[in-house]
Amino acid sequence: MDAYIDNDETQTYGPKLRENLAGAFASSAPEVVAFMTYLAKLQGAADKAMADGMAKARGAASDLSAAAGAKSPDVEAARKLLSGLHKHLGSKHDLGAWRGDIKLFFPGGLTGIGTRAPELLVALGKALEGFKKDATVPDGASLKKRVAAAEKKLRGHSVKTGGAAARARKGLSEQSAEKKAWCSCYRGIALIVEGVLTIEKRAKEVRSVVPHRAVAGGAKKAKKAKKGTGGTPPP
Repeated sequence: MDAYIDNDETQTYGPKLRENLAGAFASSAPEVVAFMTYLAKLQGAADKAMADGMAKARGAASDLSAAAGAKSPDVEAARKLLSGLHKHLGSKHDLGAWRGDIKLFFPGGLTGIGTRAPELLVALGKALEGFKKDATVPDGASLKKRVAAAEKKLRGHSVKTGGAAARARKGLSEQSAEKKAWCSCYRGIALIVEGVLTIEKRAKEVRSVVPHRAVAGGAKKAKKAKKGTGGTPPP
């Protein structure tokens, strides 16, 4: 038995349950057939609400990913600072005011600093390492502080945008209204189906009607859920 249902599985189990309700009770009393038709409509509404919620969550993830990749003020400021530092080191070296090695600060040259936050964070870190290895850079103390401040600010920006995007990519949470409503509907119908089958002396057929009851691997999924990675447990 599949002990947990994740968001994607709702779009498999829900429709399958609706299909099974029609087939399993086709020969039952008219009242039962009518009731199962009603339950199928309820499940259909829950499936649609869940699908719409998942689509909205995916859209949010896409928007956040685009925003994270765009040139934010922090990203642009870091790139300008690194570009200015590279020019400063080059000019001081050409004028004979500094005899250090620019590669200590920019191993990949100016083009190696990149344009995105992750790349710039690496470049800022390399520049800070350069200041630690060479304390002879003109105005080095103030420049080192500026680079350190830029790195701290850009790291905060990356954590914020990256975390938001990651949360959105996961889609609906287990506590979302859509997921709770879907699970309540599916769980309720599963219990009703088991009860009606029991009345009709067909209790063993529940595994062929309620989708998750027929799926193997429940123990494995239950273990994942215990660590916080599983879905919501149905009946």
